[in-house]
Amino acid sequence: MTTGLGLEDAPMSTMASLVNGNSERREWLWRSGSLAPWAESTVHVNAVGHASVAAIFEGIKAYVSHDGQRLLIFRLEEHLERMYTSPRIVRLKIPYGIETLRSAVIGT
Repeated sequence: MTTGLGLEDAPMSTMASLVNGNSERREWLWRSGSLAPWAESTVHVNAVGHASVAAIFEGIKAYVSHDGQRLLIFRLEEHLERMYTSPRIVRLKIPYGIETLRSAVIGT
């Protein structure tokens, strides 16, 4: 079940839960174009089977600023470009444009 909540509507506390390195505190994931509760994911992203199928993965480091008002993302454009190059290897297509993915990451 998805919330229907787009990242552009997400409060900073939700953004912080997306970038939190502690898996016990994660609350949300971005799936099929909207936010979904972490606990309700049907194929959990930490499942071993997730790594044994044709898939791509791009890890993007992001941190909430000291004042809690900004999301600081490390080399976002390079990560997104690489994410669009990788699917050719496993013959996958990304159903979202780079701008949609950029917006999903930065929450605008």
